[in-house]
Amino acid sequence: MSKTSHKKSVNPAHLVKRKLRVQVPSEDAIRKALAELNADMGIDQADWKPEKSLLTVIYDASFRSLEDVEKILAAQGVAWAPGWWNQKKRNWYASSDADIKENLKTEPHCCSKMPPGY
Repeated sequence: MSKTSHKKSVNPAHLVKRKLRVQVPSEDAIRKALAELNADMGIDQADWKPEKSLLTVIYDASFRSLEDVEKILAAQGVAWAPGWWNQKKRNWYASSDADIKENLKTEPHCCSKMPPGY
């Protein structure tokens, strides 16, 4: 069991960690964006490493998505850095978030019963 404490508003079973490079217009903009991200109910933690321009966000994927994070960043003028690897990771993360939300909608079947439709 993890000894890390989480916000009470997030479900630790659905936490995902996303690392992406960002373009920051000013120090003040990223500070405001981080404050807004860390105050959000579905986001457990947000951190920025200025030497690498790397944003790390841990959020509850059953409640939030990378798109929600992007909206908060865009409001402060912070954008994803260009580059094929960053784009590839963004697409992968978006797909994973959608899969998590889809899986929450499915109803599990009992261990010895056939799934519906057979």
